[in-house]
Amino acid sequence: MLPLLIKTIVSSILGVTVDFPYKPYPCQIAMLGRIIKALQQSKHCLLESPTGTGKTLTLLCAALAWQQKEMEQIRMPPLNDNKDNSTESSTTKPTPISRIFYCTRTHKQLEQVAKQLSNTVYKDKIRMTLLSSRDNYCVHPVVSKGPNKNHECAKITRHDQRKFGQQGVKNECGYYERLRGKVASDFVRPSGAKQLPRVFDIEQFTEYCQTTHGVCPYYTSRLLINDVQVILCPYNYLIDPRVRNSMQMSINNSVIIIDEGKNSFILFYLRLFFFFF
Repeated sequence: MLPLLIKTIVSSILGVTVDFPYKPYPCQIAMLGRIIKALQQSKHCLLESPTGTGKTLTLLCAALAWQQKEMEQIRMPPLNDNKDNSTESSTTKPTPISRIFYCTRTHKQLEQVAKQLSNTVYKDKIRMTLLSSRDNYCVHPVVSKGPNKNHECAKITRHDQRKFGQQGVKNECGYYERLRGKVASDFVRPSGAKQLPRVFDIEQFTEYCQTTHGVCPYYTSRLLINDVQVILCPYNYLIDPRVRNSMQMSINNSVIIIDEGKNSFILFYLRLFFFFF
């Protein structure tokens, strides 16, 4: 199958090159400018846009364009006329790339975000993971058909969860067991059919994990967190410190996008979230 070629309109906004799938509307250009300015100044940005104005695509393209600019700047060697400082510069730790967390209220909305991402040129430049619940990701032949997947999963993997990825007692879930010892590069670097698609939805990721590697999609999605540039997840995965800590998910040096955050309950937790972090 020939690769899908995506036509783009290239715009330069505040020194950042933004590739857009079509000519952006005036309201989208205004949003792109506000978002990029906030990123350049490391500030919060609160935006409101009517339904049907391409808000999700605008948020994605602005954040991804900013991330690509960061990557280009890090790849460029610094100008240094003093050759005596070459040893010092070689030992300097590399600057980390800002990761993008894109959060929505429902998993269905996350799939729409993944679909929008696949319509951009950035889909070939990044790696992503999509965090979801066991209700969506469990493939165990018995647990997946039960009423309480979280409880049943814990029962058959509990003794080994603290040693996840290490050698230990064999557990009762073959999908979890086959993930033992694997690292993110086992999924993102292989060539051919075993390579993880760069952009995917829940169904595609589940099929890939189950048929290509025979591993658990739920735990594989978590395994990828620290090795991808874009993380799609529901609000509570990021806002609730218990969930965030259980996944060992750091938000330092990150671009956090909260889509459809107008719900009063979400706004309350967002205030607390940004107060403490």
